[in-house]
Amino acid sequence: MVAGVWFFVRRLIGYEEALLSENQGVTYQNFLERVPRLWPALKPRLLAGGTQPRWGQAWLGEGWMWAIFLGSATFAVTLDIKLFEYVVWGALIVLYLPLRFLTKRRAQVISTDG
Repeated sequence: MVAGVWFFVRRLIGYEEALLSENQGVTYQNFLERVPRLWPALKPRLLAGGTQPRWGQAWLGEGWMWAIFLGSATFAVTLDIKLFEYVVWGALIVLYLPLRFLTKRRAQVISTDG
C-alpha cells in the first residue's frame, strides 16, 4: 500500500508541477530548484516572505481533520458508531464553528480598516 500511495502521489506531484510551471513560468521553476518534493528540508530554503501567519485560518482549515481524528480515535477505543458521530459533530461545533466566526469577523474588521 505504501508503494501504491507513493506512486500515486508522485504522479500527482508531476501533474501539478507541469500545470504550475505552465502558469507561473520561471518563478515556479526557481521554487522547484530550492524546495524538495516529498521530504521536508531541515533548514529553510527560501527567504521569508515578510507576511504574518494567519493562525485562525490555518486552524480553521485543519478543524475538519481534528474532528475526524477525534471521532476515529473514539470509535477505535469504544467501537460505538453513535459515539463516533457525537464526537465528530461535537468537535466540529467546538473547533470549527467558533474559528469560522472569528475568521470571518477578523476579515470584516481588516477590510473596513484597509
